[in-house]
Amino acid sequence: MVKVSIIMPVYNASKYVEQSVISVNNQSLKDIELICINDGSTDNSLELLNNLKEKYDFIKIFTQENQGSGQARNYGISEASGEYIAFLDADDIFIDDDALEKMYFYGHKNNANMVGSNLKRINLDGSLDKYYDYENTDFKYFDKKDVILPVEYGIPFAFYRNIFKKEFIDENNFKFPNLKRGQDPIFLANILTNLDEIYVLNCDLYGYNNKVAGGVNVKVNTYEKKYDYIMHFKDTLDILKNNEFDNAFEGYKKEFVKYLIFENNLKDPDIRKIVPEIFENINEYYNENDYGYNYISIIYNNQNLDEINNELNNFRLIKQSLFEETLINDNFIDLEYLQEYVSISKNNQKNKNELEVLSFEALKNVEKNVYEDNKYLTDNIDNITEEINQIDNSNNAILSSNSWKSTEFLRTMKHFYKK
Repeated sequence: MVKVSIIMPVYNASKYVEQSVISVNNQSLKDIELICINDGSTDNSLELLNNLKEKYDFIKIFTQENQGSGQARNYGISEASGEYIAFLDADDIFIDDDALEKMYFYGHKNNANMVGSNLKRINLDGSLDKYYDYENTDFKYFDKKDVILPVEYGIPFAFYRNIFKKEFIDENNFKFPNLKRGQDPIFLANILTNLDEIYVLNCDLYGYNNKVAGGVNVKVNTYEKKYDYIMHFKDTLDILKNNEFDNAFEGYKKEFVKYLIFENNLKDPDIRKIVPEIFENINEYYNENDYGYNYISIIYNNQNLDEINNELNNFRLIKQSLFEETLINDNFIDLEYLQEYVSISKNNQKNKNELEVLSFEALKNVEKNVYEDNKYLTDNIDNITEEINQIDNSNNAILSSNSWKSTEFLRTMKHFYKK
């Protein structure tokens, strides 16, 4: 038995897999195995893995027909001999060289079923994204060595920043579901709702290469994948709801709305067909006061989208003003992106023009309320308008046609959120 088995699904990852393996080799904990599941790759990933195996004796390679990362991970779990299991995708890396060692010994000493750490986002070259606001996400940031309750974890994201006792996984038969997309939150939700406590450390284990994915719709691009992805929302919500993880349940409801309003998803005939089929009784999950209920009602009432297109376009315009090209495929500003922007603006104030900075100052005065209470906007539209007037008066450049259009959505919020 090794101390930690690291499970890595590999599918057409030839550009990144060596970088991932090197990060494993850099770990100070040496009593490990890296179980690589070649998931029917059609590039030279398998050849690269075989070459890497000659160099690193901790690598084990298994091959299956293409079944998706979830089934590849299940295969890896069945082959693992470690006391604990970690997960690493082939385009990601481990960051702190002593992270696995710290996590293992902390877990082993306390007979912990799960040990948590933090993650960082990385760029395509493996360098760290320095500007992302890691401490303010929908899942908990660990700033000290601690023991927390599972309900404190937050929404079931980033399962790969944790390690899990293999005996605990085997005894409870935890597996990734047989879905083409959305397997990870279900797996972690099942684990969180079956734990008594989580041991956590303030180290950075995982480097997540978010730029490889290219947005959710790049991967969720067929009817089958859309069906599975929407099904994962229902399954995850059911797990959280049935186990009274109320805060995580409410948070994941918002994640579903984010997906529905991403790009042109509200117009997608597949999505408009699939959602009512899977969520047969949407009122079991949402009520009319919930964030995004208006969007969901559009689907269930088969409502024409023309009446909201202008408002959605206004959101897209202000997004482009704030974020330039970084989120070009998204047409809605949400809390996560605003938090990321404030981190960037603090670190790059000299590189931001006055329009961006001042626009954000107006936005941040309302962004906390826009998600919780639409009534705030209708009651305070005069104040919001005054803030925009101050922005307009502070810099004549903002009177240009493009800039004026970009701040227009703030002036139309009253109409947009009117019941």
